[in-house]
Amino acid sequence: MTKPVLILVLCLALSPLAAGKEPETQVPFPDAMAQEPDPEVARLVSVWAQNWTSPSAWDAQKTIISMGSEAVPSLIIIFKRAANKEPFIIEKPQKETDIGRNELRVTLVALERIADRRALPVISPLVKYDSKARRFRGALEQILIKGSDAQLQQDAKSDDPTIARMAQFILDRPEYYDYHRKGILPTTRPRVFKWPKDWIIQESGWWPEDWPKELEPFRPQARTFDFAGHLRVYEIPFSDRETFERLWPVILGLKDEGGPLVLYTAGKELPENWALTKLSNARPSIRIFAPSGAYARTGAPLEQDLNTPQDAAKLVKQGKALRAAPPWSKDILSPSGELPEYVVPKEVDGKLKWVPFNWVNRAGFHYRSRVDIELIVDGNVIDLKRIPLPPDANVIWRPIGPELKAERDRLLAEAKAKINKGLMELETRYPALHNSNEWRMVLRPLGEAPDNLSIALYNNADQFGSDKTPQENRFRVTVRIQPSGPGVGTPFQPLYPNLTLSGQIDISAGDPQLNAALVDLVDSSLLPLKQLDEHSALTLEQVRNSRSE
Repeated sequence: MTKPVLILVLCLALSPLAAGKEPETQVPFPDAMAQEPDPEVARLVSVWAQNWTSPSAWDAQKTIISMGSEAVPSLIIIFKRAANKEPFIIEKPQKETDIGRNELRVTLVALERIADRRALPVISPLVKYDSKARRFRGALEQILIKGSDAQLQQDAKSDDPTIARMAQFILDRPEYYDYHRKGILPTTRPRVFKWPKDWIIQESGWWPEDWPKELEPFRPQARTFDFAGHLRVYEIPFSDRETFERLWPVILGLKDEGGPLVLYTAGKELPENWALTKLSNARPSIRIFAPSGAYARTGAPLEQDLNTPQDAAKLVKQGKALRAAPPWSKDILSPSGELPEYVVPKEVDGKLKWVPFNWVNRAGFHYRSRVDIELIVDGNVIDLKRIPLPPDANVIWRPIGPELKAERDRLLAEAKAKINKGLMELETRYPALHNSNEWRMVLRPLGEAPDNLSIALYNNADQFGSDKTPQENRFRVTVRIQPSGPGVGTPFQPLYPNLTLSGQIDISAGDPQLNAALVDLVDSSLLPLKQLDEHSALTLEQVRNSRSE
């Protein structure tokens, strides 16, 4: 036997296969056990991963993020160990799937939010395992765009091809990424948007160029707020009455029918749930809530099709994308000819079209379609007794007075108790409720806030294509009511506008008798709130005589 053949035979004899053993599964991070994470960081990650929506998980999340770069080494160790155990990463053949809400997902989210660049080479190897959610790629992108221009240029020369390719992609598209990196709105139109983490604010008025020419002189003094392509808010302050009253008819001409006219008193703070918007009631102003001009689509990743205005326009023409801007299709109008506040894209006969956002068409990202107006009134520069008000608009003062708020909160508490009691009585009569694994959801504490009502009870109600639960046994009861906010990021709609309450009411059951009983229970429980809301509506005369100081 020659020497090379002898060596080969010896190698085979000593291999795991020759001993009847399976070869060890290759893991992405063989060094994961070389160091130990900080015990406190490991404990917080475990708490967060156990139940993402619990108060303790929220506290753990905030603590980890507040630790910043100090937590990063431990997060990286835990991230590596979790990746080494993830079935869709280590199993062969690999399947494309999304990350569960486990320690891998927790540490990925934490590393993305802290945005420490030490995480880049750790996340990069896992991009190839991304599902359609693109969580690894998204985290890598978010960390990169938070770097400086010099850092990005250095990243573009990285030995890691994934990091280099993504950094160069960002550098090549300033018209898009400067919007996310520096809060600079692009100078070209139309624009392409993606989900940012907060409001983007520009110290000038970026309303459409085809709006009335009378608005042009006010661009420098205005501010533009954009939330993730949901909507745009244009805020124009005024310092003298004559200028405001000259422009007011132009502003009224922009307002669409069907929406309220919301009034605030100048100098008073905005409600707490508006705090993150950085809008201000400090001085007399007009706020215009308008469509964003963003693009909507489904299917291929954003960078493949919508990275230039030319590509976007082509996709719109082909029916593969939509632009959130007028002119709107007549299909979305109400029977009375009014625009919905929000729309969502829906594929019909192979092409996208806008449909009104409601509890039937509620899936996915929603976009503002209606133009609404808010006034910050001081009684001097903006005097309601001196200006015309739209006779068909529901005029609402915010925040509501203390007496009305107290009565509203009392009725909310009564409604909450009545719905809970009624559901427990219905449980004894209907097997679908009695046998539901989710029944205890409604019995848990519903929160201490007196101005919130939150009940969620369901049994496979969102899976009508599933055979897990027979059609006649399916049901859903969702009642969520809370103080009105900026109307973005959540699928809430105005429920009781004069009481400044928004939310959702969604009830369905496969058993017709159970369906009728659930609807009657919720409707009768909320009737006093509805009556108070209708009684609290202000006439134009009451609005003009309201105190604004």
